[in-house]
Amino acid sequence: MARLNAVARVAVVATAAAAVVAAATPRAVAAADLFPQTPDEYANFVLSSMNESVSPCDDAYKWACDGWIAANPLPPHKDSVSRFYGAMKQRMQDALHPLLTTAPLVNTKAGMFYYDCIADRDNNLSVLRRFGPTLRALVTSGSYESVVTATAVLHSNSGGTPLFEPDVSDSREKYGEVLLELDRPGLGMSRDGFRGRTPHWRAVQTAYKVMVASFVTLAGDAGLLGGAAGDGLTGAGWATAEEAAEAVYALEERIQKWKTAGYKAYKANDAQPKYNMMPLATSPDLEFPAAMLATLQVAAPKGAALVKYPVYFRELNAWLKTAVVGNQDKGRAVLQAYLAYKATREFARAELLGPSATAVYWAYRMAVKQTSRPTPRRARCFTRVAKRFPIAISGALIDNFLSADKIAFARGIAKDIGVAHGELMAASKWMDASTKAAAQKKLDSMDAFVADNTPNDKEDDASDIDVTRGDYVSTFLSADLHAWRAQWHRLTGRAAHLVTLRNWETNARHNSHRTEYYIPAAILQTPAFNPAAPHALTLGGVGRVMGHELNHAFDSRNREYDDQGLLVDWWSPAARAAYDEHAQCLVDLYDTYVPPDLPCSHVRGKKTVRENQADAGGIRSAWRVWQARKAAGATGPDNAVLSAKFTPDQLFFVGVAQTWCRVQSVEKQRDKLKSNSHSPGQFRVEGTLSQFAPFAAAFNCAEGTRYNPPKRCELW
Repeated sequence: MARLNAVARVAVVATAAAAVVAAATPRAVAAADLFPQTPDEYANFVLSSMNESVSPCDDAYKWACDGWIAANPLPPHKDSVSRFYGAMKQRMQDALHPLLTTAPLVNTKAGMFYYDCIADRDNNLSVLRRFGPTLRALVTSGSYESVVTATAVLHSNSGGTPLFEPDVSDSREKYGEVLLELDRPGLGMSRDGFRGRTPHWRAVQTAYKVMVASFVTLAGDAGLLGGAAGDGLTGAGWATAEEAAEAVYALEERIQKWKTAGYKAYKANDAQPKYNMMPLATSPDLEFPAAMLATLQVAAPKGAALVKYPVYFRELNAWLKTAVVGNQDKGRAVLQAYLAYKATREFARAELLGPSATAVYWAYRMAVKQTSRPTPRRARCFTRVAKRFPIAISGALIDNFLSADKIAFARGIAKDIGVAHGELMAASKWMDASTKAAAQKKLDSMDAFVADNTPNDKEDDASDIDVTRGDYVSTFLSADLHAWRAQWHRLTGRAAHLVTLRNWETNARHNSHRTEYYIPAAILQTPAFNPAAPHALTLGGVGRVMGHELNHAFDSRNREYDDQGLLVDWWSPAARAAYDEHAQCLVDLYDTYVPPDLPCSHVRGKKTVRENQADAGGIRSAWRVWQARKAAGATGPDNAVLSAKFTPDQLFFVGVAQTWCRVQSVEKQRDKLKSNSHSPGQFRVEGTLSQFAPFAAAFNCAEGTRYNPPKRCELW
């Protein structure tokens, strides 16, 4: 009955999703500009986002963003929208859609994959049958080897990463070395999902169990359950799909407890390093992942893995031996149902099974997000093709929407940001000479990859991806196999080039292990970046973003890494103590911020301190660049409408504040307060601008007021 209910519920969802895709006709975009505007249109874009009846000295967020917030209610398929990254993402996808469906990409591998992804498909479970023999052997044999084999098959065949997650990273201790990392797995729900007792989380738990029951039933239909004969639920010992779903749910709750136990042990360990290099062959706790990696013929460098939570693996291995191999409490059937569910869920999420299974998946996701429609299929397909063909997608984005002059302008800002930060460090009074020298050495090693489309060694060579026109499933599996192989290829040595944020992504990122940061091409657009607008706005937008990412190299965690990205103590005791005092000032400040919609909650200053530090340092670096350019007369094109209302310095702060205009559901806000390392947008505005004296000077804020306090948290 659960299966029928789920399919019946999501039939309406699938129809609605199709309507959204059909209605979302891409907007025509002028060549070399993702957001073409006349000067008057640009001024209106800035001013219509504001609420000028509010004084910036009272509430800079409302002043900068209230107009945009009022005009942008949440759409039915989203729990959060933003004027900055979110709007950029939508414009970029709209612009690339016609390029993927016509010239120049329609007949490339990327174009064919995208075209087949957005096309309609029939329900078909045949692709799941590949997992049948190994999952049935798990029940009929029950040996430790059968457990290892079943899990290995899922890991290497797009069936998710059940029970643990491997990764490959650069060494923190020796330059040039790479490490195999073993981590806890992701689960179908967050920790709050399993533990939550609010009406929202109760509804999520119910929706999750419905999804699990539906997918267990589909897995049985595909021959993944039961004994050698593939006799489904009955053969596996389950009376109903709901009973199996309850067992899967209980196992995930148990895995969550093992994860928590591992985390607590990690936090309680005062010895350094907390990350353990453990030999795979002789570490009893790692018997299971070691056996699975051996089955997959994955050889770890020096036969060891970096493990942050060994207690988790100890608990997992003990359960596998007692409950599964020993078959206590139907352990074999429980693990079989769990692995079958994981594979089915992954295939449904990837839309490999047809619309009914995908709709089941999205019925649950909509319960989590509290939305009434799924993310449009076109957006889902764009992300899939961009992940698998990043060079082709990035190349189309850059070639069609970014001129060489624009890229040079952006890279010039990044270079100036580095110089400005060096000047700020040199002028600091709390750093001694030796620490300043080490900090400058690290700064000199920093690379800024701005709209850079250099391929990532082996993993960006898509020649082994087989694209079969009209066969989305085969193409997806071939592309996923390529990505899986590429991950292990990285174990052969440190990649000469390994960008972890691609040009189609609307974000920015710092990489502590490679002393570099990335500014993708997709965010070189309005409102962050517009060489045809007053440069004060661009410096407050993308300039501040660049400063933020560079300043991450010196935040509370990443400051521990040296100029080679190695974990080395290069701070003098006095400089370290002074730094910690500055950091605590920010922790205390952000602890006082209470979201209006959540009066019983507050921002977690300690959890968000690194991002708050990057904000505080980033605005100082960007401001210094702006002041230097203003002094040199390099202020960019004038905008008569904006110049009549604001000074150039005030426009800089408009650019900063409007970065964070956002609308999101209360539940999303609550979740982010608990789990996210970023403060809410309104407090990123207040916390940054109130601690920066030039803002108060630009708007003549009275002394002792909210944005001109008597004491400020200042590091650089």
